[in-house]
Amino acid sequence: MTEEEKQYFKKLVSDLQKKSDKLVAKSRAETALLIANSSEEMQRYIGALMEQYKWDMDAIRENLHAILKDVPEMKRMITIMFENMGKQEGDIEMLKEAYQNHEERLQKVESKS
Repeated sequence: MTEEEKQYFKKLVSDLQKKSDKLVAKSRAETALLIANSSEEMQRYIGALMEQYKWDMDAIRENLHAILKDVPEMKRMITIMFENMGKQEGDIEMLKEAYQNHEERLQKVESKS
C-alpha cells in the first residue's frame, strides 16, 4: 500500500470517526431531552393519580362518616327486628302445637266413626 493510500484511508477513518462522534453526541442530547420530558410527564401523571386518590379517599371518608352516624339507629332497628322475630318464633310454635292438637282430635273423631 502506498503512502498516499494510507493517508486516504487514515483521513476516511478520521472523517467517519468525527461523523460517528457527532451522531453519538446528537443521540445522547436527544435521549437526555426525551428523559427530561418523560420525567415531566411522569410527574404530571403521578400528580393526577394522587389527586384522584385524594378525591376517592374524601368520598370514602364522607360515606363512612354518614354510615357511622347512622349506626346507633341501625342497631336499634336490628334489635327491634330480632325482638319481632322472637315473637314470631313463639307464635309459630303455638301454631304448631295447635295444629298437632287439632290433628290428634281429628284422628280421634275419625277413629270413633
